[in-house]
Amino acid sequence: RNASSSSATFDAYSFTRDFVFNGNQRVTATINVSLFKPGAANTQLALSYTGFGHWAVVQPDFSRAPRYDNIQEGAFAFGRATPASGVPRTGTGSYSGLIYGYSAIPRTTASTQNAYVLTGTSSLTFDFAALTFTGSMRPSARDRASGQQYDLGTINFGSTPAQPITAGSPDFIGNFTRQFTFIPGSLQGHFTGPAANEFWANWATGITDPVNGGDLAI
Repeated sequence: RNASSSSATFDAYSFTRDFVFNGNQRVTATINVSLFKPGAANTQLALSYTGFGHWAVVQPDFSRAPRYDNIQEGAFAFGRATPASGVPRTGTGSYSGLIYGYSAIPRTTASTQNAYVLTGTSSLTFDFAALTFTGSMRPSARDRASGQQYDLGTINFGSTPAQPITAGSPDFIGNFTRQFTFIPGSLQGHFTGPAANEFWANWATGITDPVNGGDLAI
């Protein structure tokens, strides 16, 4: 556990590992994993049945000049799935959440620009009788080179007739209101807890690159 990188919101863990680069050069990579803290003590969001986190592997990339850090990273989530008997069949559920993610690498000649780090909030309203849902995300993108944060506005999503939801299933599939020609969009949600108390979702869509312009996958 990395005490200096941990906070009231995340527990951080890190270690290093040596890799061979270009077949003959040994480099040391730093591996970081951050886990969102469960329970009511986490004032950002109190979760009882769901967890999530993010990871990164950072190693020097000597193929570019000046020297540049090569970052491989991702976000993940998990939880105690709601049993079929616990999924409501009537009424609606309203949920609020947090989003964590990353963009594709921007199309730019700048040797210092990595993928944006995405954070923000989300909301979901699920109609358990009609088996439909709507929701939105309000992400911001952080440019790691400059530290600048860019508000990306509201991104809406919801259920679609082409992907019907099964009554009693803890899983649901939807899509985003705005579609991109060369960027596939999707959202796969999963209820957790004994009575669909919480949820987590994997998602993918696109934005307009706030620095370079053009479409960018997130």
